[in-house]
Order: sequence, then structure tokens, then C-alpha cells
Amino acid sequence: MSSTHRQSIGDSQRHLTIPASLVATFMYSSSDAMATLDPVGVIQHANPAWRAAMEVTSDAELAGLNWQDLWPTDMRGEAVQAIQRAHARLTTRFTARCQTLKGQLRWFDLTIGPVADASGNLSQILVQSRDVTCYKLRETDLQNSVSAAEAALDGVTRRLETESQRLAQATARAEQAKDVGLVNQHVGDIVHDFNNVLMVLSSSSSLLHRGVTPTMQAEILDNIDLAIERGYLLVRHLQDLLRDDAARPEPID
Repeated sequence: MSSTHRQSIGDSQRHLTIPASLVATFMYSSSDAMATLDPVGVIQHANPAWRAAMEVTSDAELAGLNWQDLWPTDMRGEAVQAIQRAHARLTTRFTARCQTLKGQLRWFDLTIGPVADASGNLSQILVQSRDVTCYKLRETDLQNSVSAAEAALDGVTRRLETESQRLAQATARAEQAKDVGLVNQHVGDIVHDFNNVLMVLSSSSSLLHRGVTPTMQAEILDNIDLAIERGYLLVRHLQDLLRDDAARPEPID
């Protein structure tokens, strides 16, 4: 499923005998968006936080609305399974997106669990929703930044390879012109700096592919930007060296 990771609570295979009045008290005292469903998933009650998150303006909008139908096709399977698991006295957690009743995109961390009556029969299903839209959008922005940095890294690497080939050609010409000592000094310095740049880019790329926190991602992207700037500077130095070498007259055998 594309609806992100689902985590089932392994020790939740038990009957819940919470009185309906206690469920209502819990719902209306919580800052999280919460709703109760009947056993087939039709919304019975929703607290103010849930109504605000889903942009509900009247009770008529909720009349007969099945909670499972709120989710897009690619994510509805998780919702259907959560209802099925509630009938088996299991609690389900997953993260998914849906549109509000006004058409706005929202991401929620969801916990869906059963509520049983005194006889042990399923009477309600409790849904707790936490809006994580801002975190999901930030995650998307960071992923886009990583992709852009990796593309820039590939570009610099290709330029370094091209300039390295030209450097080899320039070195050969310099040897013919008996300027090996001076060229080697410049080449050695530039190659050393190239190695430093490539080490920074390589280690940064490895960290990004392994997955890090958003704060570390931002720091790594800053390091990549600095390394890329240094790489461009070294490329310009190489180009200057090649131009100087091309301006020298060819030796006469």
C-alpha cells in the first residue's frame, strides 16, 4: 500500500469495556481530532477538533457518512483493514492522507481501536487523528532539496571528470615544454583539493541515502553546497591552467 507504514499493537488483543459516557468525556476533553464509528464504519460522533480538521460545518454533512469513504482509493485499504481489525479487538495505527469536506489535503497519524460493551460485544470504533500535514510537507521539501543537491553533485562530478582528462592532456604538453615542475606543483594542489571535495560529496551522499533527521539533512545539504562551490572554483582554476598552457608555443624538435 502507498499509505505509508502501518503498525499494529501486538498486545491489544483484548476486550475494551469502556462505558460510552467515558468515551464521550475522553473525546471532548482531547485536543486531538476524535470520532466514534458504528461497527460498519459510519460516523456517529465527532469532537470539535475532528470537525475543524475535516472542515465540517454542519451535522448534515456527517449524516450517514462512512469513515472509510473519506480516504482515496490508494489508501482506503488501510482504513478497511482497520475496521476489520477492530472487530477482532485489535488496534491499528497508520499514516495516510485525505481531503477535507472542503477539498483541502490533510495528512493524519491515525489510531483506530475497538470499544466493547459490558457483554464484550463491539459497540463502537474509536478513531483518533493527529494532523501531521506540516511535517509531511516539510519532508517533501527536504526530499526535493536532496534530489536537487544530488543532481548538482552529479553535474560537478561529470565536470571534474572532463577537466581531469583535459588536465592529463595539459600535463603531457607541459612535459614536452619542460614545464613539468611548475605544472606539477599546480596540479598537485588542485588534485588534493579535488580529493577533499569528492570526499565531502561522497560522505554526504551516503548519509542522505541512509536517511537522517530533518536537522541533519539541512546541515548535510549546506555542506554539499559548500563542496559544490569549491568544486566549481577548482574547475575554473583548471580552466585557467589549460588556457595558460595552450598559449605557450609548441616546442621545436
